Amino acid sequence: MDKNRNRALKLLKAGYILTDKKEKILVRYDKKIIVICDNYIVKLNDYEFLSLYGEYEFVISDKYNNEEEIDPQKDKEYYSFRQ
Repeated sequence: MDKNRNRALKLLKAGYILTDKKEKILVRYDKKIIVICDNYIVKLNDYEFLSLYGEYEFVISDKYNNEEEIDPQKDKEYYSFRQ
């Protein structure tokens, strides 16, 4: 269980947005851990987060972490047409 807890904290602090398996809870990190649910938003420190949500299994949210990577080749082609 500690492995899942540490993994969630590491992912949050690395900038990922996490969700629970049912996608009812959204969690992100911005100086504190921000937990967003349907009925509330709360800011927690690491200890509070682990105490309240330590038993939850969080995964990286595909919906909120889908940043397109820039393809250097396509970028080069695009700018060559503009010249």
